[in-house]
Amino acid sequence: MHNLKKLNLVVYGKIHIWAYYDVGITGIEIPEGVEEVGGACFFGKNLEKLIVPSTLKKSRIWAFWFDKINYLEFRGETTFNVKYTISVKEIEKMKVPTGRKEYYQNLIDDEVIDCSNIGSIVEE
Repeated sequence: MHNLKKLNLVVYGKIHIWAYYDVGITGIEIPEGVEEVGGACFFGKNLEKLIVPSTLKKSRIWAFWFDKINYLEFRGETTFNVKYTISVKEIEKMKVPTGRKEYYQNLIDDEVIDCSNIGSIVEE
């Protein structure tokens, strides 16, 4: 994964609004311990990889807004529930924890994960 930017705006478990707005990031791995992501934090065209920690509990609208995400991984069961937290036109592959596919499908149905074109959802 390409880590072009460090998450240097993580303060008290939060990543603040507009933190990485259109700065050319191609891969994001949010570290365990981060509990909140502000609105439009990560915004851009294409993203190779997005890894979401199990500790993420709160988000704002359009926290992640991209045209395409090649690989989206959830490292645990997040509890965010704001519509359009992840807004993307296409996700090639989404990895979710074993036994939690239905939970994440509900997030898609409820538009928390707003994507009309998901290639595959796998449990691992």
